[in-house]
Amino acid sequence: MSQQHISSSAESPLEALRARLKRLHRTNGEPSTRTIASRIKVVSHTTVHSVLRCEKEPRWGQLELVVEALDGDIEEFRQLWVAVRDAHDQHNQTTNVVSSAIDSINTPRNLHYEPPSAVVIDYDTDLSETFPVYSKSINITHGDLSHLNVKVAELSQERDDLAAQLQTATTTVADAHAKIEHLQRVLRDIWPIAGHSLLGHAGHVTSVEFSPDGRLLVTAGEDGTVRMWDPTTRQPIGDPLTSHDGAVVGVRFSPDGRLLASASWDGTARLWNPTTRKPIGGSLKGHAGAVTEVEFSPDGRLLVTAGEDGTVRMWDPTTRQPIGAPLTSHNGGITGVRFSPDGRLLVTAGEDGIMRMWDPTTRQPIGGPLASHTGPIVGVRISPDGRLLVTASEDGTVRIWDPDTRRPIGDPLTSETDAFLGISNFFDSRLLATAGWDGTVQLWDLATCQSIGVPLTVHGRPIFAVALSPDGQLLATVGWDGTARVWPSPHL
Repeated sequence: MSQQHISSSAESPLEALRARLKRLHRTNGEPSTRTIASRIKVVSHTTVHSVLRCEKEPRWGQLELVVEALDGDIEEFRQLWVAVRDAHDQHNQTTNVVSSAIDSINTPRNLHYEPPSAVVIDYDTDLSETFPVYSKSINITHGDLSHLNVKVAELSQERDDLAAQLQTATTTVADAHAKIEHLQRVLRDIWPIAGHSLLGHAGHVTSVEFSPDGRLLVTAGEDGTVRMWDPTTRQPIGDPLTSHDGAVVGVRFSPDGRLLASASWDGTARLWNPTTRKPIGGSLKGHAGAVTEVEFSPDGRLLVTAGEDGTVRMWDPTTRQPIGAPLTSHNGGITGVRFSPDGRLLVTAGEDGIMRMWDPTTRQPIGGPLASHTGPIVGVRISPDGRLLVTASEDGTVRIWDPDTRRPIGDPLTSETDAFLGISNFFDSRLLATAGWDGTVQLWDLATCQSIGVPLTVHGRPIFAVALSPDGQLLATVGWDGTARVWPSPHL
Protein backbone atom coordinates (compact mmCIF):
# COMPACT_ATOMS: atom_id res chain seq x y z
CA MET A 1 0.00 0.00 0.00
CA SER A 2 2.75 2.41 0.98
CA GLN A 3 4.69 1.70 -2.24
CA GLN A 4 1.62 2.47 -4.34
CA HIS A 5 1.16 5.73 -2.47
CA ILE A 6 4.78 6.68 -3.06
CA SER A 7 4.50 5.99 -6.80
CA SER A 8 1.31 8.03 -7.11
CA SER A 9 2.75 11.05 -5.33
CA ALA A 10 5.93 10.86 -7.45
CA GLU A 11 3.93 10.86 -10.68
CA SER A 12 1.74 13.80 -9.70
CA PRO A 13 4.21 16.56 -10.76
CA LEU A 14 4.90 14.69 -14.00
CA GLU A 15 1.17 14.60 -14.76
CA ALA A 16 0.97 18.35 -14.05
CA LEU A 17 3.85 19.02 -16.44
CA ARG A 18 2.29 16.78 -19.09
CA ALA A 19 -1.08 18.54 -18.79
CA ARG A 20 0.52 21.99 -19.01
CA LEU A 21 2.47 20.97 -22.12
CA LYS A 22 -0.73 19.68 -23.69
CA ARG A 23 -2.50 23.00 -23.04
CA LEU A 24 0.41 24.99 -24.46
CA HIS A 25 0.46 22.81 -27.58
CA ARG A 26 -3.29 23.21 -28.03
CA THR A 27 -3.25 27.00 -27.62
CA ASN A 28 -0.63 27.19 -30.38
CA GLY A 29 -2.88 25.37 -32.85
CA GLU A 30 -1.28 21.94 -32.24
CA PRO A 31 1.55 22.29 -34.78
CA SER A 32 3.17 19.04 -35.92
CA THR A 33 6.34 17.83 -34.30
CA ARG A 34 8.19 18.40 -37.59
CA THR A 35 7.01 22.02 -37.62
CA ILE A 36 8.20 22.53 -34.05
CA ALA A 37 11.53 20.85 -34.85
CA SER A 38 12.00 23.15 -37.85
CA ARG A 39 11.54 26.15 -35.54
CA ILE A 40 14.10 24.83 -33.07
CA LYS A 41 16.55 23.67 -35.78
CA VAL A 42 18.72 21.65 -33.39
CA VAL A 43 16.54 18.72 -32.35
CA SER A 44 14.72 16.08 -34.36
CA HIS A 45 10.94 15.76 -34.58
CA THR A 46 11.19 12.47 -32.63
CA THR A 47 12.75 14.36 -29.72
CA VAL A 48 9.93 16.92 -29.86
CA HIS A 49 7.40 14.06 -29.85
CA SER A 50 9.03 12.51 -26.79
CA VAL A 51 9.02 15.83 -24.91
CA LEU A 52 5.36 16.52 -25.69
CA ARG A 53 4.27 13.03 -24.59
CA CYS A 54 6.20 13.53 -21.34
CA GLU A 55 5.95 9.88 -20.29
CA LYS A 56 9.09 10.30 -18.20
CA GLU A 57 11.11 13.20 -16.87
CA PRO A 58 12.37 15.13 -19.93
CA ARG A 59 15.80 16.72 -20.14
CA TRP A 60 15.57 20.37 -19.23
CA GLY A 61 17.48 21.55 -22.32
CA GLN A 62 15.07 19.76 -24.67
CA LEU A 63 11.99 20.88 -22.73
CA GLU A 64 13.22 24.48 -22.74
CA LEU A 65 13.66 24.46 -26.53
CA VAL A 66 10.17 23.05 -27.13
CA VAL A 67 8.54 25.52 -24.75
CA GLU A 68 10.46 28.37 -26.37
CA ALA A 69 9.32 27.25 -29.84
CA LEU A 70 5.71 27.29 -28.59
CA ASP A 71 6.09 30.76 -26.99
CA GLY A 72 5.57 29.33 -23.50
CA ASP A 73 6.63 30.77 -20.15
CA ILE A 74 10.14 29.36 -19.59
CA GLU A 75 10.17 30.11 -15.85
CA GLU A 76 6.77 28.45 -15.31
CA PHE A 77 7.94 25.27 -16.99
CA ARG A 78 11.27 25.37 -15.15
CA GLN A 79 9.37 25.24 -11.85
CA LEU A 80 7.21 22.36 -13.07
CA TRP A 81 10.31 20.48 -14.23
CA VAL A 82 12.12 21.06 -10.93
CA ALA A 83 9.08 19.64 -9.10
CA VAL A 84 9.22 16.52 -11.30
CA ARG A 85 12.93 16.11 -10.67
CA ASP A 86 12.59 16.58 -6.89
CA ALA A 87 9.70 14.11 -6.72
CA HIS A 88 11.73 11.60 -8.70
CA ASP A 89 14.70 11.98 -6.32
CA GLN A 90 12.44 11.68 -3.25
CA HIS A 91 10.81 8.55 -4.69
CA ASN A 92 14.20 6.91 -5.21
CA GLN A 93 15.37 7.76 -1.69
CA THR A 94 12.14 6.46 -0.11
CA THR A 95 12.26 3.28 -2.14
CA ASN A 96 15.82 2.63 -0.96
CA VAL A 97 14.79 3.14 2.67
CA VAL A 98 11.81 0.77 2.31
CA SER A 99 13.98 -1.85 0.61
CA SER A 100 16.60 -1.63 3.32
CA ALA A 101 13.96 -1.97 6.04
CA ILE A 102 12.44 -5.04 4.42
CA ASP A 103 15.84 -6.65 3.95
CA SER A 104 16.76 -6.07 7.59
CA ILE A 105 13.77 -8.00 8.96
CA ASN A 106 14.72 -11.45 10.26
CA THR A 107 12.34 -14.33 10.81
CA PRO A 108 10.47 -13.69 14.13
CA ARG A 109 11.54 -16.12 16.84
CA ASN A 110 8.03 -16.68 18.15
CA LEU A 111 6.93 -18.45 14.99
CA HIS A 112 6.57 -22.19 15.56
CA TYR A 113 8.45 -23.27 12.52
CA GLU A 114 10.67 -26.31 12.40
CA PRO A 115 13.29 -25.85 9.68
CA PRO A 116 14.63 -28.90 7.94
CA SER A 117 17.64 -30.52 9.47
CA ALA A 118 19.86 -28.94 6.80
CA VAL A 119 19.65 -26.23 4.18
CA VAL A 120 21.94 -26.65 1.20
CA ILE A 121 22.54 -23.71 -1.14
CA ASP A 122 24.37 -24.61 -4.33
CA TYR A 123 25.56 -21.88 -6.71
CA ASP A 124 26.05 -22.51 -10.36
CA THR A 125 29.67 -22.40 -11.52
CA ASP A 126 28.89 -19.57 -13.99
CA LEU A 127 27.79 -17.40 -11.07
CA SER A 128 30.91 -18.35 -9.13
CA GLU A 129 33.02 -16.92 -11.93
CA THR A 130 31.12 -13.65 -11.77
CA PHE A 131 30.92 -13.56 -7.96
CA PRO A 132 34.13 -15.12 -6.56
CA VAL A 133 32.80 -14.75 -3.01
CA TYR A 134 30.49 -17.66 -3.81
CA SER A 135 33.17 -19.84 -5.31
CA LYS A 136 32.13 -22.82 -3.19
CA SER A 137 28.81 -24.44 -2.35
CA ILE A 138 27.57 -23.43 1.07
CA ASN A 139 26.21 -26.11 3.43
CA ILE A 140 24.16 -24.44 6.11
CA THR A 141 22.75 -26.51 8.89
CA HIS A 142 19.86 -25.61 11.07
CA GLY A 143 22.21 -24.27 13.75
CA ASP A 144 23.93 -21.81 11.37
CA LEU A 145 20.95 -19.49 10.70
CA SER A 146 22.31 -16.75 12.94
CA HIS A 147 25.49 -16.67 10.87
CA LEU A 148 23.39 -16.51 7.69
CA ASN A 149 21.52 -13.48 9.06
CA VAL A 150 24.85 -11.70 9.60
CA LYS A 151 25.88 -12.49 6.02
CA VAL A 152 22.52 -11.21 4.68
CA ALA A 153 22.97 -7.98 6.63
CA GLU A 154 26.47 -7.54 5.22
CA LEU A 155 25.32 -8.16 1.65
CA SER A 156 22.32 -5.85 2.12
CA GLN A 157 24.61 -3.07 3.31
CA GLU A 158 26.93 -3.63 0.36
CA ARG A 159 23.97 -3.51 -2.01
CA ASP A 160 22.69 -0.30 -0.44
CA ASP A 161 26.14 1.31 -0.69
CA LEU A 162 26.33 0.42 -4.38
CA ALA A 163 22.80 1.76 -4.95
CA ALA A 164 23.79 5.04 -3.31
CA GLN A 165 26.90 5.26 -5.49
CA LEU A 166 24.78 4.56 -8.58
CA GLN A 167 22.29 7.26 -7.58
CA THR A 168 25.15 9.75 -7.15
CA ALA A 169 26.62 8.74 -10.51
CA THR A 170 23.24 9.08 -12.22
CA THR A 171 22.76 12.54 -10.72
CA THR A 172 26.26 13.52 -11.84
CA VAL A 173 25.58 12.32 -15.38
CA ALA A 174 22.27 14.21 -15.48
CA ASP A 175 24.00 17.39 -14.30
CA ALA A 176 26.71 16.93 -16.94
CA HIS A 177 24.09 16.52 -19.67
CA ALA A 178 22.34 19.69 -18.52
CA LYS A 179 25.63 21.61 -18.57
CA ILE A 180 26.50 20.26 -22.03
CA GLU A 181 23.13 21.35 -23.38
CA HIS A 182 23.59 24.81 -21.85
CA LEU A 183 27.09 25.19 -23.31
CA GLN A 184 25.85 24.02 -26.71
CA ARG A 185 23.18 26.74 -26.65
CA VAL A 186 25.83 29.32 -25.77
CA LEU A 187 28.09 28.10 -28.58
CA ARG A 188 25.23 28.33 -31.08
CA ASP A 189 24.67 31.91 -29.98
CA ILE A 190 28.28 33.07 -30.26
CA TRP A 191 29.69 31.11 -33.19
CA PRO A 192 28.41 33.50 -35.89
CA ILE A 193 30.66 36.24 -34.48
CA ALA A 194 33.66 34.03 -33.76
CA GLY A 195 35.10 33.94 -37.29
CA HIS A 196 38.63 35.12 -38.02
CA SER A 197 39.17 37.04 -41.27
CA LEU A 198 41.98 36.09 -43.65
CA LEU A 199 42.94 39.17 -45.63
CA GLY A 200 45.12 39.32 -48.73
CA HIS A 201 43.04 38.81 -51.87
CA ALA A 202 42.17 41.80 -54.05
CA GLY A 203 38.57 41.28 -55.15
CA HIS A 204 36.13 38.43 -54.64
CA VAL A 205 37.42 35.22 -53.03
CA THR A 206 35.91 32.36 -55.01
CA SER A 207 37.17 29.01 -53.70
CA VAL A 208 38.45 27.39 -50.49
CA GLU A 209 39.83 23.96 -49.63
CA PHE A 210 41.46 22.20 -46.64
CA SER A 211 44.35 19.81 -47.25
CA PRO A 212 43.62 16.13 -46.47
CA ASP A 213 45.54 16.33 -43.19
CA GLY A 214 43.90 19.63 -42.25
CA ARG A 215 47.21 21.48 -41.86
CA LEU A 216 46.74 23.76 -44.85
CA LEU A 217 43.91 25.98 -46.00
CA VAL A 218 43.97 27.20 -49.60
CA THR A 219 41.93 30.07 -51.04
CA ALA A 220 41.63 31.33 -54.62
CA GLY A 221 40.34 34.61 -55.92
CA GLU A 222 39.33 37.01 -58.62
CA ASP A 223 42.82 38.51 -58.44
CA GLY A 224 44.21 35.37 -60.12
CA THR A 225 46.11 34.19 -57.03
CA VAL A 226 46.06 31.09 -54.89
CA ARG A 227 46.97 31.65 -51.26
CA MET A 228 47.94 29.21 -48.49
CA TRP A 229 47.16 29.63 -44.80
CA ASP A 230 47.76 27.91 -41.50
CA PRO A 231 44.16 27.25 -40.34
CA THR A 232 45.27 27.13 -36.68
CA THR A 233 47.20 30.40 -36.51
CA ARG A 234 45.22 32.01 -39.39
CA GLN A 235 48.53 33.27 -40.80
CA PRO A 236 49.54 33.19 -44.50
CA ILE A 237 52.17 30.68 -45.58
CA GLY A 238 54.66 32.03 -48.12
CA ASP A 239 53.88 34.18 -51.11
CA PRO A 240 50.72 33.73 -53.20
CA LEU A 241 50.77 31.45 -56.25
CA THR A 242 50.53 33.72 -59.28
CA SER A 243 50.84 31.78 -62.57
CA HIS A 244 47.24 32.27 -63.80
CA ASP A 245 46.20 35.16 -66.05
CA GLY A 246 42.60 35.27 -64.87
CA ALA A 247 40.40 34.66 -61.85
CA VAL A 248 41.00 31.32 -60.10
CA VAL A 249 37.63 29.74 -59.34
CA GLY A 250 38.50 26.23 -58.16
CA VAL A 251 41.19 24.48 -56.08
CA ARG A 252 41.53 20.84 -55.11
CA PHE A 253 44.16 18.73 -53.29
CA SER A 254 45.13 15.25 -54.43
CA PRO A 255 44.14 12.51 -51.96
CA ASP A 256 47.71 12.25 -50.60
CA GLY A 257 48.04 16.04 -50.35
CA ARG A 258 51.14 16.15 -52.56
CA LEU A 259 49.48 17.98 -55.44
CA LEU A 260 47.21 20.98 -55.67
CA ALA A 261 45.17 21.68 -58.81
CA SER A 262 43.66 25.02 -59.74
CA ALA A 263 41.05 26.05 -62.32
CA SER A 264 40.95 29.49 -63.88
CA TRP A 265 38.89 31.75 -66.10
CA ASP A 266 42.00 32.03 -68.27
CA GLY A 267 40.95 28.67 -69.78
CA THR A 268 43.65 26.62 -68.08
CA ALA A 269 44.20 24.35 -65.12
CA ARG A 270 47.49 24.07 -63.25
CA LEU A 271 49.23 21.66 -60.90
CA TRP A 272 51.24 22.89 -57.92
CA ASN A 273 53.54 21.47 -55.27
CA PRO A 274 51.94 22.61 -51.98
CA THR A 275 55.23 22.26 -50.11
CA THR A 276 57.39 24.38 -52.42
CA ARG A 277 54.43 26.44 -53.67
CA LYS A 278 55.80 26.14 -57.19
CA PRO A 279 53.92 25.17 -60.37
CA ILE A 280 54.53 21.68 -61.76
CA GLY A 281 55.12 21.91 -65.49
CA GLY A 282 53.07 24.08 -67.81
CA SER A 283 49.37 24.82 -67.80
CA LEU A 284 46.78 22.25 -68.89
CA LYS A 285 44.97 23.55 -71.98
CA GLY A 286 42.08 22.07 -73.89
CA HIS A 287 38.86 23.79 -72.85
CA ALA A 288 37.28 26.37 -75.12
CA GLY A 289 36.61 28.84 -72.34
CA ALA A 290 36.95 29.12 -68.59
CA VAL A 291 37.85 26.08 -66.49
CA THR A 292 35.37 25.94 -63.62
CA GLU A 293 36.21 22.80 -61.62
CA VAL A 294 39.08 20.41 -60.88
CA GLU A 295 38.90 16.99 -59.21
CA PHE A 296 41.29 14.09 -58.50
CA SER A 297 40.29 10.43 -58.56
CA PRO A 298 40.53 8.66 -55.16
CA ASP A 299 43.75 6.89 -56.20
CA GLY A 300 45.24 10.14 -57.50
CA ARG A 301 45.88 8.73 -60.98
CA LEU A 302 43.34 10.91 -62.78
CA LEU A 303 42.76 14.63 -62.82
CA VAL A 304 39.42 15.84 -64.14
CA THR A 305 38.73 19.38 -65.31
CA ALA A 306 35.35 20.87 -66.20
CA GLY A 307 34.62 23.99 -68.19
CA GLU A 308 32.22 26.65 -69.35
CA ASP A 309 32.30 24.91 -72.74
CA GLY A 310 30.17 22.11 -71.28
CA THR A 311 32.94 19.50 -71.45
CA VAL A 312 34.73 17.37 -68.89
CA ARG A 313 38.32 16.35 -69.61
CA MET A 314 40.58 13.74 -68.02
CA TRP A 315 44.33 14.09 -67.53
CA ASP A 316 47.28 12.06 -66.27
CA PRO A 317 48.61 14.24 -63.41
CA THR A 318 52.07 12.73 -63.78
CA THR A 319 52.54 13.37 -67.51
CA ARG A 320 49.97 16.21 -67.63
CA GLN A 321 48.64 14.68 -70.86
CA PRO A 322 44.93 14.34 -71.76
CA ILE A 323 43.32 10.90 -71.55
CA GLY A 324 40.67 10.05 -74.14
CA ALA A 325 38.02 12.27 -75.63
CA PRO A 326 36.14 14.82 -73.50
CA LEU A 327 32.70 14.07 -72.01
CA THR A 328 30.16 16.29 -73.76
CA SER A 329 26.58 15.66 -72.63
CA HIS A 330 25.73 18.92 -70.83
CA ASN A 331 24.02 21.97 -72.32
CA GLY A 332 25.97 24.82 -70.80
CA GLY A 333 28.82 25.15 -68.34
CA ILE A 334 29.81 22.44 -65.87
CA THR A 335 29.50 23.59 -62.28
CA GLY A 336 30.23 20.43 -60.30
CA VAL A 337 32.27 17.24 -60.68
CA ARG A 338 33.05 14.52 -58.11
CA PHE A 339 34.28 10.91 -57.93
CA SER A 340 32.69 8.31 -55.70
CA PRO A 341 35.01 7.08 -52.88
CA ASP A 342 35.74 3.82 -54.75
CA GLY A 343 36.50 5.70 -58.00
CA ARG A 344 33.98 3.72 -60.03
CA LEU A 345 31.58 6.61 -60.52
CA LEU A 346 32.07 10.14 -61.80
CA VAL A 347 29.24 12.62 -61.31
CA THR A 348 28.91 15.89 -63.20
CA ALA A 349 26.40 18.72 -62.77
CA GLY A 350 25.76 21.82 -64.80
CA GLU A 351 24.13 25.16 -65.36
CA ASP A 352 21.37 23.26 -67.17
CA GLY A 353 20.16 21.88 -63.80
CA ILE A 354 21.11 18.36 -64.97
CA MET A 355 23.19 15.77 -63.15
CA ARG A 356 24.89 12.93 -65.03
CA MET A 357 26.74 9.81 -63.95
CA TRP A 358 29.70 8.33 -65.83
CA ASP A 359 31.94 5.28 -65.80
CA PRO A 360 35.39 6.93 -65.61
CA THR A 361 37.08 3.86 -67.13
CA THR A 362 34.95 3.63 -70.28
CA ARG A 363 34.00 7.35 -70.20
CA GLN A 364 30.44 6.31 -71.00
CA PRO A 365 27.30 7.68 -69.31
CA ILE A 366 25.50 5.50 -66.75
CA GLY A 367 21.80 5.85 -67.40
CA GLY A 368 20.13 9.02 -68.58
CA PRO A 369 20.35 12.55 -67.21
CA LEU A 370 18.82 13.30 -63.82
CA ALA A 371 16.87 16.55 -63.80
CA SER A 372 15.25 17.65 -60.59
CA HIS A 373 16.45 21.23 -60.07
CA THR A 374 14.79 24.23 -61.68
CA GLY A 375 17.97 26.29 -61.58
CA PRO A 376 21.71 25.81 -62.14
CA ILE A 377 23.38 23.24 -59.90
CA VAL A 378 26.18 24.90 -57.96
CA GLY A 379 27.84 21.82 -56.52
CA VAL A 380 27.74 18.05 -56.13
CA ARG A 381 29.19 15.98 -53.27
CA ILE A 382 29.34 12.26 -52.41
CA SER A 383 29.55 11.06 -48.79
CA PRO A 384 32.72 9.23 -47.66
CA ASP A 385 30.78 5.96 -47.35
CA GLY A 386 29.45 6.38 -50.90
CA ARG A 387 25.80 6.02 -49.85
CA LEU A 388 24.65 9.59 -50.38
CA LEU A 389 24.98 11.95 -53.31
CA VAL A 390 24.00 15.57 -52.75
CA THR A 391 23.35 18.41 -55.19
CA ALA A 392 22.77 22.07 -54.33
CA SER A 393 21.15 24.56 -56.67
CA GLU A 394 20.43 28.22 -57.18
CA ASP A 395 16.76 27.24 -56.99
CA GLY A 396 17.24 27.18 -53.20
CA THR A 397 17.09 23.41 -52.74
CA VAL A 398 19.48 20.65 -51.76
CA ARG A 399 18.60 17.18 -53.00
CA ILE A 400 19.85 13.89 -51.61
CA TRP A 401 20.24 10.88 -53.92
CA ASP A 402 21.00 7.19 -53.71
CA PRO A 403 23.91 6.73 -56.17
CA ASP A 404 23.07 3.05 -56.70
CA THR A 405 19.38 3.44 -57.55
CA ARG A 406 19.82 6.95 -59.02
CA ARG A 407 16.68 8.01 -57.14
CA PRO A 408 16.16 10.94 -54.78
CA ILE A 409 15.91 10.24 -51.05
CA GLY A 410 13.08 12.08 -49.32
CA ASP A 411 12.03 15.65 -49.95
CA PRO A 412 14.57 18.32 -50.87
CA LEU A 413 16.10 20.50 -48.17
CA THR A 414 14.90 24.03 -48.71
CA SER A 415 16.64 27.31 -48.01
CA GLU A 416 14.64 29.62 -45.78
CA THR A 417 16.52 32.63 -47.13
CA ASP A 418 17.87 32.56 -50.68
CA ALA A 419 19.52 30.59 -53.47
CA PHE A 420 22.57 28.43 -52.78
CA LEU A 421 25.96 29.32 -54.24
CA GLY A 422 28.14 26.58 -52.85
CA ILE A 423 28.26 23.33 -50.91
CA SER A 424 30.98 21.94 -48.66
CA ASN A 425 32.64 18.56 -48.43
CA PHE A 426 31.07 16.01 -46.11
CA PHE A 427 32.12 15.40 -42.51
CA ASP A 428 31.44 11.95 -41.07
CA SER A 429 29.13 10.97 -43.97
CA ARG A 430 26.24 13.04 -42.60
CA LEU A 431 27.23 16.66 -42.02
CA LEU A 432 27.77 19.32 -44.66
CA ALA A 433 27.27 23.05 -45.15
CA THR A 434 25.72 25.25 -47.83
CA ALA A 435 26.53 28.83 -48.79
CA GLY A 436 24.03 31.32 -50.17
CA TRP A 437 23.52 34.50 -52.14
CA ASP A 438 22.23 36.20 -49.00
CA GLY A 439 25.59 35.81 -47.24
CA THR A 440 24.59 32.93 -45.00
CA VAL A 441 26.05 29.50 -44.36
CA GLN A 442 23.83 26.71 -43.04
CA LEU A 443 24.89 23.39 -41.54
CA TRP A 444 22.80 20.29 -42.28
CA ASP A 445 22.51 16.86 -40.68
CA LEU A 446 21.59 14.54 -43.54
CA ALA A 447 20.79 11.67 -41.16
CA THR A 448 17.80 13.64 -39.89
CA CYS A 449 17.42 15.96 -42.92
CA GLN A 450 17.42 18.89 -40.49
CA SER A 451 19.37 22.12 -40.43
CA ILE A 452 21.72 22.59 -37.47
CA GLY A 453 21.76 25.82 -35.52
CA VAL A 454 21.27 29.32 -36.85
CA PRO A 455 22.74 30.43 -40.19
CA LEU A 456 26.09 32.18 -40.16
CA THR A 457 25.52 35.71 -41.49
CA VAL A 458 28.63 37.81 -40.84
CA HIS A 459 29.98 38.06 -44.42
CA GLY A 460 26.94 40.17 -45.27
CA ARG A 461 27.39 39.58 -49.00
CA PRO A 462 27.16 36.45 -51.19
CA ILE A 463 29.31 33.53 -50.02
CA PHE A 464 30.84 31.64 -52.94
CA ALA A 465 32.30 28.59 -51.22
CA VAL A 466 32.44 26.80 -47.87
CA ALA A 467 34.62 23.94 -46.58
CA LEU A 468 34.78 21.78 -43.45
CA SER A 469 38.13 20.67 -42.03
CA PRO A 470 38.80 16.91 -42.11
CA ASP A 471 38.31 16.65 -38.33
CA GLY A 472 35.11 18.72 -38.43
CA GLN A 473 36.52 21.28 -35.99
CA LEU A 474 36.73 24.22 -38.41
CA LEU A 475 34.57 25.76 -41.10
CA ALA A 476 36.01 28.09 -43.76
CA THR A 477 34.07 30.52 -45.95
CA VAL A 478 34.99 32.86 -48.81
CA GLY A 479 32.89 35.51 -50.45
CA TRP A 480 32.01 38.62 -52.34
CA ASP A 481 33.44 40.90 -49.65
CA GLY A 482 37.01 39.89 -50.57
CA THR A 483 37.70 37.96 -47.38
CA ALA A 484 38.13 34.39 -46.29
CA ARG A 485 37.03 33.46 -42.78
CA VAL A 486 37.70 30.54 -40.46
CA TRP A 487 35.13 29.58 -37.84
CA PRO A 488 34.90 27.04 -35.04
CA SER A 489 32.39 24.47 -36.21
CA PRO A 490 29.21 24.82 -34.08
CA HIS A 491 28.06 21.19 -34.41
CA LEU A 492 30.49 19.93 -31.75
